[in-house]
Amino acid sequence: LHSLKMSTFVTNLSQNLMTSSQLLATPFERTFHPSTTVQFAANNWPLAIGIVTAYVAFITLGSMAMSKMEKPFDLRLPLAAWNALLCVFSFIGMLKTMPYLVGSLMTQPFEQTVCTDPMEGYGVGPTGFWVMLFIFSKIPELIDTVFIVLRKRPLIFLHWYHHATVLCFTWLA
Repeated sequence: LHSLKMSTFVTNLSQNLMTSSQLLATPFERTFHPSTTVQFAANNWPLAIGIVTAYVAFITLGSMAMSKMEKPFDLRLPLAAWNALLCVFSFIGMLKTMPYLVGSLMTQPFEQTVCTDPMEGYGVGPTGFWVMLFIFSKIPELIDTVFIVLRKRPLIFLHWYHHATVLCFTWLA
């Protein structure tokens, strides 16, 4: 009897978590279907490659140009604002996606949470909308590197490699 009550509690909790992303969701989020954005990404993969190519070119040319300048740009306030914006975006994204993830992990086998087609689960509705925003946010996140280059800070390989490969991976995945 105790295990039945616990099982019912877990099931109810997970269902509440999985549907909580509907709360405070805009009508657009509630009706979001990823087919258009998935099709866009699939048909425009050269765009992602072009963006990464321009990014690497900026790193090379921007670093060369900045090495000829006496002083770096003082971008503390714009950098603080940029980081605050990214922080707020990430926090909202976490609030919109974590309930579905936790609810799924509580009621489904792990393999099913990883291998199920997103169109049948998290890809639709508010969670899917915020996952889509996360994917496409990899483009403006390249601005992190612009701050490093313009402030004449050391740019390590892992930083730019991470930005370039994550953009390509999320776009193509």
